[in-house]
Amino acid sequence: YNYRGVCFMKLGNYSGAMGDFYEALRQRPDYTEAYLNRGWLKFNNQSRSSACEDWKQAALFKNEEAGNLVSKYCGR
Repeated sequence: YNYRGVCFMKLGNYSGAMGDFYEALRQRPDYTEAYLNRGWLKFNNQSRSSACEDWKQAALFKNEEAGNLVSKYCGR
């Protein structure tokens, strides 16, 4: 679901992308790439605080990229 969500996001189908990211995380709650991608989707749609929540969750699972995004955009 994560990869299809990325495809939907690139095609501009944001609701389809969001649904797929949620499904990926429902099936695998520790899927950091899905948190990262859902965070970017939210961030690009003017929902910075919600994006930060996703990135922080990925960072809890030791995803280095997520930690960098939190530092850059979320003001730890």
